[in-house]
Amino acid sequence: MNLSEKSDIAALKIAVIQDSRTINSALNAGADEKNLIIVLTAEDAIKMVDDGSVDAFAYGDYPGQKAIATYAKNPDKFSQQKEIGYFKDYFAFNPDTPEEFVTSVNDTLKELKMNRAESGSTDYEKIFLKYLPIGCMDSDITDERLVDLVQKTIENLKGDPSGTLTSINAGESPYVDSTDPNLYVFVFDTNVTLLANAVNPQTVGTHYSGKPDAVGNMFRDNLTELALKEGKGWITYVYSNPESLILYKKKSYVELCTDSDGVRYIVGSGRYLNCSEMKEEP
Repeated sequence: MNLSEKSDIAALKIAVIQDSRTINSALNAGADEKNLIIVLTAEDAIKMVDDGSVDAFAYGDYPGQKAIATYAKNPDKFSQQKEIGYFKDYFAFNPDTPEEFVTSVNDTLKELKMNRAESGSTDYEKIFLKYLPIGCMDSDITDERLVDLVQKTIENLKGDPSGTLTSINAGESPYVDSTDPNLYVFVFDTNVTLLANAVNPQTVGTHYSGKPDAVGNMFRDNLTELALKEGKGWITYVYSNPESLILYKKKSYVELCTDSDGVRYIVGSGRYLNCSEMKEEP
């Protein structure tokens, strides 16, 4: 099933839960309102997919995966086809809750999601990998935009290495996109030490050699070796998105840069794989 165009979605009969926010998401993604079949529960939706009454069902990622595992005749036959919406959920605190406690909760959650310095992956990634499959994410970021950003960064590094690294770690444009922060640049030295990261500068200075992603892939060592041997190339790995719940397959373009003093850098930028690309992955 290829759902790259809105017309592809319009042709499908899709089960949606009554009064759920996925109804508007499905419509915005191109679903035909006449083809939306309203049901009361996720169990009802999955049974309709199983018996062929509908082509698909629209539901939240984590509860959808749990429902498939619980109710589907053969869960392995189900796969995510397209991300049709994104919603932020929030913790609600009693109005009398001390501000210091709320701040502490937020800081702890951020630490769980962002700190990869110790082991190469976050505690958050390790926890959720136990319960959720690796997902896919549709976006407007193309391979060409990754290459352009890397090469623009290399050009600036050659002219002003120190200033460019400072600007990257400050999250300045063009090193992180102003409308989509998932498009950003990172820089390693040849010993796999992080020198700059436009969205997570807290881990700058970390030596990442021997520290894998959540599934054991030593991708930082691999991207460094690739750049040093081939000069440039592509690499895939597993990574979370701080604004989302699950882990994703990600690909990055990396290129070797040598400044005017002969110092070498590995410059990279990545994007999450979309659902059609995930199906092509081994």
